[in-house]
Amino acid sequence: MVRFDFRINPTFLTNTMHHVTVPKSIVPLAAMHEHGLDRGGVTVIYPRGERLWGYMYHGRTTQRGQYYQIRHRATTDFPTYFKQGQKLLVVILRVRDEIYAILEFQDMS
Repeated sequence: MVRFDFRINPTFLTNTMHHVTVPKSIVPLAAMHEHGLDRGGVTVIYPRGERLWGYMYHGRTTQRGQYYQIRHRATTDFPTYFKQGQKLLVVILRVRDEIYAILEFQDMS
């Protein structure tokens, strides 16, 4: 299991994949692999209980190096109650063969 804070940004709100980048300053890349969270489908559970399917993406940029993102499949079911600047607690865990990402509000600012 890994956990980190995520502040909702414009990309999360407007990009059709609504991606959440795993901050490697908090979650080492090796931890994603060690916990079996580095690839595959992800069931994303939102603050009000909605469940959508996504996947774990592993990428690399020349400026920042390797990174992981939870990416969502483009869907019209994506929750619309998120606002820029809200803070979420993100918990990613594996239960048997399934990966879950749980997003919970930390504050209502």
